[in-house]
Amino acid sequence: MNSKQVLLVTQDNKLAMILSANLAPQGMCTVVADDGAAALSTVRSAPPDLILLDKEFPPQAVGSVAWDAFLILTWLRRIEEARDVPVILLNQDSSPELQERAAAGGVTYVFPAPLQVDQLVATITEMLAATPVPAS
Repeated sequence: MNSKQVLLVTQDNKLAMILSANLAPQGMCTVVADDGAAALSTVRSAPPDLILLDKEFPPQAVGSVAWDAFLILTWLRRIEEARDVPVILLNQDSSPELQERAAAGGVTYVFPAPLQVDQLVATITEMLAATPVPAS
């Protein structure tokens, strides 16, 4: 069985550990990026099968770039390696405005808070099972 790679973009170490521990038994490898630059670098070097993006990613100035979840998403969608990769946005906000913004940015699914790990793992597994395997 080929391991699926999931990129988790978050600064929440506890979330990263919990998701990694719950995805590993499903045959998934979790790679964590703690800022936008790391996410872009990771995608370019080893494109993931799915991206989990933490909406509560705090804005962070790196050089002249203030990274936040939607800026990270915008940049990910601009690079070839991530253009068609499914993205799940983990959020605390279920407003219609957030849903519209997420959809416009190319988010495949918005996973609501409070985070139910079992449901998230099931959603990821289902999404990856539906993702076509690239031709060799």
